[in-house]
Amino acid sequence: MLKGTRHPSLVMEDQARLSPVAEYDGSQQPVDLQSLTFRRLRPLDTAEVKEVCSQLFPIPYTDKWFTGICCSPRFFTQAAFVQNKLIALVVAEVLHYSKVSIEDDGILGMLFPEQSHVMYILSLGVLEPYRRLGLASIMLDNLLQYSQSGDRVAYVRCVYLHTMADNSPAINFYRRNGFRVHGLLRQYYIIDKKQVDGLCFVRYVNGVLPPLSLWDGISSLISRCCSPSAHFSRLCKLLHAVWKQLPWVVKLQASRRDNKVLP
Repeated sequence: MLKGTRHPSLVMEDQARLSPVAEYDGSQQPVDLQSLTFRRLRPLDTAEVKEVCSQLFPIPYTDKWFTGICCSPRFFTQAAFVQNKLIALVVAEVLHYSKVSIEDDGILGMLFPEQSHVMYILSLGVLEPYRRLGLASIMLDNLLQYSQSGDRVAYVRCVYLHTMADNSPAINFYRRNGFRVHGLLRQYYIIDKKQVDGLCFVRYVNGVLPPLSLWDGISSLISRCCSPSAHFSRLCKLLHAVWKQLPWVVKLQASRRDNKVLP
């Protein structure tokens, strides 16, 4: 997929708990959530999903994408409705590690095989005036539970996503929910003909720990055998610099990048 066509997971902070009637600051009428329901997207939802996404996301989706998420069982989808009106949705898919984008290389450690499964969140959004009610947290929690349900989904090692680097509400939301920044994606999005940086967030599930490189293991072993000191710290930095220049290390990193297939 071309740069700029990944879609930032747009969420607003939702610190309040979900309640049947949500009171606002007086400038808005209370929102009745008595009829709130959740379900998968269906083919008949396609037109409404297009309309909602046009309000939520700054990057347009393709018709093929809408058809896929509303019709294909390969996507995990959950939509929230109030009085049969679509107000929020989350979309994700499980894929092999070999299929992740080149910019996400390294979300799993070097020892994980290329056929390991990861889950990518394509979109997560909530319409006004239904933000800050806990909907995004509920839907993300349902997705995380699904990623850990081995009877229904392939064994997932981690859940990851992209968002714009200046989207503070989304950044705070994902950090509160156990996600960590994997990397900065320079000029990743093209919005209004301007290049915008992105961030890759990842959360490890099913007992998987963040990647520990071979160098991390060696330095950890050395630190256990040697007393810490300023000289030791400088020695570690020097050894690390030499390590990164070793031909076989450079070749291995290049090989992993070349083997990544852009979706």
